[in-house]
Amino acid sequence: MILEEMGIEIHKNALAKGFWDNDKILGYQDDLCLRVALVHSELSELLEAVRKHIKVSEHITEISGTEEEVADCVIRLLDMNEGYNWKFFECISGFDWSKSISQLVVLAHSIVDNSTLERLYLIGYENHCGIEIGILHRILSEFLMNDACITMYKFIIHLFYCCGIYGWNIEKAIELKMNYNLSRSKMHGGKAF
Repeated sequence: MILEEMGIEIHKNALAKGFWDNDKILGYQDDLCLRVALVHSELSELLEAVRKHIKVSEHITEISGTEEEVADCVIRLLDMNEGYNWKFFECISGFDWSKSISQLVVLAHSIVDNSTLERLYLIGYENHCGIEIGILHRILSEFLMNDACITMYKFIIHLFYCCGIYGWNIEKAIELKMNYNLSRSKMHGGKAF
């Protein structure tokens, strides 16, 4: 399944689980702030998974804790794209989103500055991941100031780049997390939003 198709399925599930029940009450700007904060939260959970060396996800034993958190980031962004009708896959011209996620991960290496790879060997996996996650937090902050499609593009490309250099199987993780989320109850985890 390609990203655009995944986004449609992810959003259908989010609607069914009640995660868009308050968007009309809050209004676009406040709702966007809340959803961007939730992606920041997923990035922080990713950092903790790296720091704690979580080899197996608590919920899905076929993937690591880091892969689950990366999947959560992508799932939230794809849901936002559908929910806000951003038409992300149409507005970034010259990029072939019809490729598999594995192919997009490889393609991300030709787009992102690979000079950071030298640092990986000098400072180690955990420190390097921390820096890259910090960069992802900075990119996310641009959602409130810049075009959403451009920000989403920069974030996904950089995240896929990280998946490639750290060996995170994002395609498998997203598919497994989507299936897991289908089986969960409405507003699972007792969440208010």
